[in-house]
Amino acid sequence: MPEFAVRLALLLMPVAALLFAGLLRRQRLRYPHTLFLGRDGRTAGRLLFRRLRLFYDAAIDAFIALVIAAALGGWPGPRELPAAFVVDWSRSMAEGFPGSRPVDLAIRSLRADPRAEGASWFLLRQDPLSGEAVVEDATAAIAGGGDPASLVAVLRATRPMLGADPSALAALSRKARRDIVLASDSAAYEAVGFELLAMPSSPVRAALPARVSRDHEAGGWTAFLAARGGARELLVLEPGPEGAAPRPLGPERAAVEAVDGGWKVRLSAPGAYLAMAEDATLPFVATEGPGRPSGHGSFSAAMAGVFEFLPDLGGRGAVFTDAPQGDGARGPAPVGGVDGARIVASAIATDAETAVRLADPASTRGRLLALGAPGAGPPEADFVLAPRALDNPNLPLAYWTVLEREAARIDGAFEALKIVSAGDGLFAYGSDGRVRAAAPPAAEYEEATPGPRVVLPSPEARRWIPASLLALLALAKLALARAFARPGRKGGP
Repeated sequence: MPEFAVRLALLLMPVAALLFAGLLRRQRLRYPHTLFLGRDGRTAGRLLFRRLRLFYDAAIDAFIALVIAAALGGWPGPRELPAAFVVDWSRSMAEGFPGSRPVDLAIRSLRADPRAEGASWFLLRQDPLSGEAVVEDATAAIAGGGDPASLVAVLRATRPMLGADPSALAALSRKARRDIVLASDSAAYEAVGFELLAMPSSPVRAALPARVSRDHEAGGWTAFLAARGGARELLVLEPGPEGAAPRPLGPERAAVEAVDGGWKVRLSAPGAYLAMAEDATLPFVATEGPGRPSGHGSFSAAMAGVFEFLPDLGGRGAVFTDAPQGDGARGPAPVGGVDGARIVASAIATDAETAVRLADPASTRGRLLALGAPGAGPPEADFVLAPRALDNPNLPLAYWTVLEREAARIDGAFEALKIVSAGDGLFAYGSDGRVRAAAPPAAEYEEATPGPRVVLPSPEARRWIPASLLALLALAKLALARAFARPGRKGGP
């Protein structure tokens, strides 16, 4: 309340100053009172009308100041909605036997909460194709009751349990949910803006996915899978046609080698695969990887030559080009590759003093690379390179990151016709005959470690209410100004 009074006093100061200035400029003239007597004798009404005409502007300004001060203080508050119960729909929540799994315990615990009556239920899950976190309304399925184990079996048939990102709960906090409760077995972080209900964590598996990369020197692809505990054997399969049972691969297509901490699998072709260990069945995918880029211009042609070892994917690689430099310089726009391949423009900063910032470490594998300052080169340039960057051996890493992202974008254009469960993940069969694999993130196979805080944004205020009031006051001010405008004098004797 004191803050509101201070804001209102500050906003009323210019109103009071204008009113005081108007009073100082007023001039008092003495006339006989009979000159102001109306013919019908309604002198009091005319006097009140005259007072309103003198002070209506200041009065409306005061009301506007009052509305602005209240809006700055958060008025009106968001309309509170019922509590939101969110179930972590990740792979680790399904570990164990039906009825005693963390996901079953989560539903049972939330149903016993006093706020369960009238609450909305949601699933925090990961979209199997895009990989994005999704908060899905499941009130109709969960609030109606029923055995949690049977309920999970029904929901899991159409909603794979992969991963869960709590930051996606921001979609609920902005809608002014009164209470947001997340039941999760990964409660190793500080929750701000929502309540975290910790569930028992599942035991760590002996096998877990690691990474898949293309071996450009030896040819083919290499997959690394980590092993913990007593995992001894690994079998690699490929998905069957149109959802048929996975088929084992011959030694000429997949060679499994035991290494320290797990296995190394050499694959002869890209595609989706299924790794079966003693206690885990892990789908993974070996992607085609970046294609050979093309270069236009002296520098870009030289940079494209660095990646000559990449396979030619029929023009699906990125296009490197030199950005035009100089006053009003405009060169011919290079033609992109297949599927609208990205055009990467580069410019060389002529002034050595423009190298005032470093490239994002994520784009250079943590290595240091000096780039030109923003605005040092043409606006269409993706890279403005300082002169010292040309001698930096880490320079190709920045372009390699661009090639990897371009390959991921092209590979992301995928339309799934059929999705089949495969171990901990799934296989998605596309319209073009390709098969993609989706698996839980690696964090689902590791022990939860303390992480950073997860902060949800505050609910969005209903600002349309003060905006409407301000608009009405402004219209009233214009209408009164028009009504009280003095008519022009008419000529005559």
